[in-house]
Amino acid sequence: MKEYSHKVALILLLTAVFACSRPAEDIPQFSSNQDTLHIATKLHKGAGRFERVFSSLRFEDIRELSYPLKLPDNLLNIKHASKVVDYDADWYKRHRHDEGLELPPFIMEAILDNTLDTTQLPTEEQNRIDIITGLRDSVQIYIVDENNNQDLTDDSVRLIMPMHWQSNDNLLKSIFHRYDGEKIVKDSSWLKVGTLSSKTKLYLGFAEYVTADFYLDERFYQLGTADFQTSFYTYLEPTIILLNKDSVGRDSVRRESLVRETLYPNEFISLNNEYYRIHKVSRFGDYITLVKDKSFSTQTGSQVGIKAPNFTAITTAGDSIISSNMHDKPILIANSCGCGGDKKSLNAYYEIEKQYGDRAHVLHIDSGIPEINNNEGIHIDMQDTPNENFYDQFRKAYCSRVCYVIDVNNTVVDKFYITDWKDFLPKILDAERGTI
Repeated sequence: MKEYSHKVALILLLTAVFACSRPAEDIPQFSSNQDTLHIATKLHKGAGRFERVFSSLRFEDIRELSYPLKLPDNLLNIKHASKVVDYDADWYKRHRHDEGLELPPFIMEAILDNTLDTTQLPTEEQNRIDIITGLRDSVQIYIVDENNNQDLTDDSVRLIMPMHWQSNDNLLKSIFHRYDGEKIVKDSSWLKVGTLSSKTKLYLGFAEYVTADFYLDERFYQLGTADFQTSFYTYLEPTIILLNKDSVGRDSVRRESLVRETLYPNEFISLNNEYYRIHKVSRFGDYITLVKDKSFSTQTGSQVGIKAPNFTAITTAGDSIISSNMHDKPILIANSCGCGGDKKSLNAYYEIEKQYGDRAHVLHIDSGIPEINNNEGIHIDMQDTPNENFYDQFRKAYCSRVCYVIDVNNTVVDKFYITDWKDFLPKILDAERGTI
């Protein structure tokens, strides 16, 4: 009996080892002989390791709403706000009602590749998440139409409170409608609603990310992606991180280092000694497509380790910037984000300019720059038409706080959150080294 038990235990052990050494059946398996990897994703609640940007809600008189909502009783001073779910569909509908509103290239692309079927668009009510605020017993509250039925009497009444934006606390699940490529279907995600500090202005954003698990030549990888701008449900500005490589999770990477490892569409990732270009993240994050590309060594871009592209820009003072004339010193491209009342990233730029302005070309970038003193640094507004290409090269999102470092050989040597500059720039621009 004892010998039999030992045999059974040995069989179970070998079975476990064998099972662990083989790819799980429900995880897609690819070969390096394949040029294109089309990988389905899994949805996760919260922010994960991704930085998120939430946007403020603009409330208006409920009587100005164009469609009916069922409202709860005993609520005074009711105001209404909403969040668009499918930005592409909303933009196209507005264009259809106003032909003078020109369609941007990304919507034309969505129409051409059939990810936006203009005959299958959700209605205005379906494509929005409704929120009301008002007074109940002299207390300011808000209600989200969580089940998207235009009835706010069956939803939770919530107090307006400050929110810890990177946590998974107090998330609420919201149902909405979207086009899945064939028909309008119900979908859901998690929302985060709250104020900044102790202010009463409400902010809202989607709180989700997706992961793509796969094997490449039986080596396991996991990519994660989230949309940096969470004002809409669609993945219009996705960021991508390699979360797991060869079954080794990378959760221990410090926050300060995450920016260096964050990738964008059309940038490159090394898998099993091959480079793959991140071709696309689908509009709703359903899949990630990678394409094998052997041209990495000749590429230019903002990815760490490759040559920076040549660029031109017009400053807020009206001066022209030409990068090819600036390689006598390192170039620091410092993004700040003034929307939402953020002053830390702008202050960080001025600190960098003061500390390193004589040893590097420090360029400040933002969108919709207010009146500033042009005598204190070089400022470039991304909303100015001549700077559109520069936006695509070194900002990539309406709101960015990433600082890029380009050495005198025109190679991107690092990138980091601008507010973390004291952890990075002294090592890169050390006084003993002079210039990089």
